[in-house]
This record gives sequence, structure tokens and C-alpha cells, in this order.
Amino acid sequence: MTLDLEVWRAAQLLIKRDAADGGVKRDPTEYDHETIEEQVILTARLSDCARFFFAFSGIDASALVNDSIRRNESISCEFPEVRVIARPGSPAAAIELGHRMTAHIRLDGPERFLVERGAPGGAIDWFDVP
Repeated sequence: MTLDLEVWRAAQLLIKRDAADGGVKRDPTEYDHETIEEQVILTARLSDCARFFFAFSGIDASALVNDSIRRNESISCEFPEVRVIARPGSPAAAIELGHRMTAHIRLDGPERFLVERGAPGGAIDWFDVP
């Protein structure tokens, strides 16, 4: 049996563990998903202790179009709380993505999705789309 594997990250999570309150005690990520025709819509909401970001992607504010960023031909992400942040001395502005994201993922057949919840135990959820 041959298994083809592709891994795409919509965005990474940064979780701030505040020593004053003993760190993160609950899961900072809530998410929902639905399949409409040949597309999965994944909506994620983070608690105040977490935020989305892009690690080592080279993505800056120039990639932002109507609060959305296209990651590749199959994935686009909406960030309704996104803020553009000027960087003194740099021609490219940075972006702060906020606490909410809606990813639109075009399907290419059956898929398995892994969602890293970011909880203290590093829980991972998964769901299949036929």
C-alpha cells in the first residue's frame, strides 16, 4: 500500500504562558469545520493567551488582500482581526494576525486533516473528508 502525504500549515500558534497565573491551564484553541462541495472551511478561534503567526514564511503585509492571504493554490486564509504594523527602516510592513482565522482548503480527493490544539499537553485532533 502506498500513501501519499502532503503537509501544509495554514498558520502557526504562539501561546503565551504567563507565570503569574501558573501558565496556560486550558486549551487555547477552538475550531469548527465543514465541507461544502470540494472545499473544507476550517474556522479557528484562539483565547487571549494565543495568536496566529507565520514562521519563516517570508509573508508580510504585501501578501494581504481584503484581510486574506493565499498560502498556495489550494489554501487561502482569512484573518478578520489582522493589523498591519509599520517597521521603521523596512519597506515591508509586518502583520499581526489576531485570534481568529478561517481557512478555505480546496480538496483534491479524500483528505485527513490534523489540527494542533496547542494545549499544554500538545493535543492533536483529526478528521477525515471523503
